[in-house]
Amino acid sequence: MTDADLNPAFLLWSMHKRLNTEEMPAGRTLLYFEFTGAPKTCRRFGLVNTDGVVDMRLFDPGHEVDVRVFANLLLFVETWRGFRDLRREIACGAIRVEGPSHLARRLPA
Repeated sequence: MTDADLNPAFLLWSMHKRLNTEEMPAGRTLLYFEFTGAPKTCRRFGLVNTDGVVDMRLFDPGHEVDVRVFANLLLFVETWRGFRDLRREIACGAIRVEGPSHLARRLPA
């Protein structure tokens, strides 16, 4: 894995292009990500889904957050790329997901 693979902005851009909006509730849903192991200037990101249209925010978007995800950047990149199982990493607490249970448990989908 190269340093380019550990670019949190590129990771979120990739995620925003592939987010399964069919699994998300109608209306606006804000997924907030905070990564350790990333430069302080780019640790916090948001993905906002509004009825199937996803926007990426490179900062705290200032809206009420529906689901928060906390992870080490390398670990999350490895799960996104399929080297690790996301459900397993959430279950063991390596990736922490906070929010209403009906939304948080749907995150892997």
